[in-house]
Amino acid sequence: MLRAPMKRSIALFSALAGLTASIRLGLRHAEDARNVSRLRARYGLGEQEARQLYRLARSEGFGYAAQRLLRDRPGPPTDDEGRPD
Repeated sequence: MLRAPMKRSIALFSALAGLTASIRLGLRHAEDARNVSRLRARYGLGEQEARQLYRLARSEGFGYAAQRLLRDRPGPPTDDEGRPD
């Protein structure tokens, strides 16, 4: 007696979980693209360098990535007290 409703509930739950995962993945790609664009603008990086920096930052942390890839590059512009403009 509960078999049919239970199957429908499981199917509905599975469909919702798949839809949620798809939406999350799509939003993550959009967020990644936005962050890569910000890195390019802030540090004057090329597309490939910015993607490499962002990938490394997501896996190892931004401090490590910045030390490794941005050592010889000037930082973002600052005001007289060292704060970003």
